[in-house]
Amino acid sequence: MPTELPTVGAEMLFNEIRAFRAVIRTGSMTRAAATLHMSQPNISRLVSRLENKTGLALFTRLPGKLVPTLEAHVLFQDVERLFVGLEGLELSVENIRKFGNGRLRIASVPSLSYSLLPKTIARFNALTPDVPISVHTDSTSMVMQWVGSRFCDFGLVSYLDDAAILTQPTDVMVERTFNLEAACILPADHPLRHKTVIRAEMLTGMSFVSMASSDPLRAKVDQAFQPNDKRRLLYDTPHAVTICRMVGLGLGVSIVNPLVAIAADHTGLCIRRFEPSIVFASHVVAPRHRPESRLVTRFLGVMDEVLAEDLAAVNAVMATA
Repeated sequence: MPTELPTVGAEMLFNEIRAFRAVIRTGSMTRAAATLHMSQPNISRLVSRLENKTGLALFTRLPGKLVPTLEAHVLFQDVERLFVGLEGLELSVENIRKFGNGRLRIASVPSLSYSLLPKTIARFNALTPDVPISVHTDSTSMVMQWVGSRFCDFGLVSYLDDAAILTQPTDVMVERTFNLEAACILPADHPLRHKTVIRAEMLTGMSFVSMASSDPLRAKVDQAFQPNDKRRLLYDTPHAVTICRMVGLGLGVSIVNPLVAIAADHTGLCIRRFEPSIVFASHVVAPRHRPESRLVTRFLGVMDEVLAEDLAAVNAVMATA
């Protein structure tokens, strides 16, 4: 008659696994006992009980020495994964206790995930360490979907016209809006670099790096050059950070979100005020009928501080000629 193998289920107690892990990590039952604030005989009993319940010989016992078997090393790998998960769970519980949520999921359009979000996350982490944060970047429509489905706690979008606001999903609301005055960017050695204000007619005949034709902000920029638009429209791209890089390399001039411009200033840009003024409105969108968690409230407070500092930096750079 075949021998029945031991079954392992709820009867494998947590303390037995914890004792086994401590012995492997410290190399002896005496040190494991000190780590867990238990007696050495108690550690020995827990490990023996684990061996009996699993049917595994986990240690070779030599005089004055305890040697883990191959089975012990294999089991230890799974035990470590378990404890890493448990430690993460403890951190999540602590964050929920403090802030009402264990992690942040943020949706954003590319321009704001490149410019505003990284600095905000860095400052938030300094104030509130160990909070996991996931940033999901895509188009405005996808950001709205993620927020509406509550996959993300809130989102950042760079453009919503009046029609879009009126027709936005009923499960998404605009929580706040911040208006940004568009910046004109030039290569660092551009002939107009000494001007503090760049007017539309000054860019006549110049190579211009545009936003993609599908971008609603493209229409606002193009309108500023009417009715006598004489730019050389050679390049276009959907990403403002790419525009900044192309301008920095001397491929043309452009009009962009000032937050992206100041974030990319190290790439050899000259940032100037533009006339006629073009306002880029950015919005924080959140799930409707869902209370804002303390974690989100704190993050948005930090973001407001970073935004104010960045706008001050933009104004200072624009005033320098």
